[in-house]
Amino acid sequence: MSARSALSHVQARPYRTRALVAALILGLAAASTASADDQTQPGAGNTNAVHLADSSPLVRSANQFLIGQARKIRQSSVRN
Repeated sequence: MSARSALSHVQARPYRTRALVAALILGLAAASTASADDQTQPGAGNTNAVHLADSSPLVRSANQFLIGQARKIRQSSVRN
C-alpha cells in the first residue's frame, strides 16, 4: 500500500464512523418509539419481581438497611 492510498484510507474512516454512529442512533430512536408501551398500569411481571425480591437475602438486607437509614432522619417532612 502506498503512502498516498494509506492516507486516503485514514481520511475516509471518520466519515464512515460518523455514518455508522448516526445510523445506530436513528435505529435506536426508531426502535424506542415503536415499542413504547403504556406505562400507567403495572405489568404482569411486577408480581413475579416482587416475589423474587422478597425471597432474596440481599434485597431483604438492603431494604432493612434503607429503612434503618430513613428512621435516622429527624425532620418528619423529609422522613415521611
